[in-house]
Amino acid sequence: MSNETQRPRERAADDGPVRLSVSVSPALYNRLDEIAYTAHMTKSEVLRRAFTLFDLAVRAERQGDKLYISSTPPASSSREITGIL
Repeated sequence: MSNETQRPRERAADDGPVRLSVSVSPALYNRLDEIAYTAHMTKSEVLRRAFTLFDLAVRAERQGDKLYISSTPPASSSREITGIL
């Protein structure tokens, strides 16, 4: 198993921020820059919010649910996610 797939150690809440280095394609970097500019956010904030959405999708899948992004939610939808943008 590579280091990228091993479960990370738990960090204490008071350990403070962790710096992360990520390599992305130029196209992805440009898109991230565009999103940050139009949303008036830092690239770090865009990535944090993207992570939050991905985490919600993973948790929903584990519970047998689905995460929908739509202007009209499915009739069976019972949750609304706010505060992402």
